[in-house]
Amino acid sequence: MKLSKKQTITVVIPSCIPRILTPNKSRLAHWGQITKVKNELQRTALFCAIDAKNRWLKENPGATLPFEKGLLWYDLIIKDRRSIMDDDGAIAGLKACRDILQTAYKVKDEMMPGAGIIGNDREFVTAQLHWIIDKESAPKIVITVESQPS
Repeated sequence: MKLSKKQTITVVIPSCIPRILTPNKSRLAHWGQITKVKNELQRTALFCAIDAKNRWLKENPGATLPFEKGLLWYDLIIKDRRSIMDDDGAIAGLKACRDILQTAYKVKDEMMPGAGIIGNDREFVTAQLHWIIDKESAPKIVITVESQPS
C-alpha cells in the first residue's frame, strides 16, 4: 500500500535504558548478564509495541503495516540529570527496542516474530533523541515511528 501522507505510531515502554546494554558498560559485563537484561527489555518492548500497533489499527481502519521507510524519534523520560548518558551510547542501548519494532528479528539462527510496525530497519533513520526530566512519570522510553510517503 502506498502511503499518501506521513503517519505515526507511538510506543511507550515503561523502562529505562539498562546501562549494561550501552557500549561503555557492556564490555565489562558477562555475556549472560547482557543477554538476560536484553531479553527482559525486548519482552517488555514487544508487549508495548503490539499494544500500540493494535490501538493504531483501530484508529486507522483500512491502514496496513509495516511502514517501509521513515524516522524514529526517541524521548527518554528520566528522574534526574544523573541518568543522562551520551546520545551515541543511548542509541546503542535502544537497539534491543528497535529490533522489536520490525516484522521479524533474528535470535541466534531463528527468525522470531516482532511487532510488525516497521519492515526493514535499514530504511529507518534515528531522527532525534530527547532527554526529558520528569520525576512523576519516569522511567519511560517513548519511541515515535513516523512513516515517510513511498
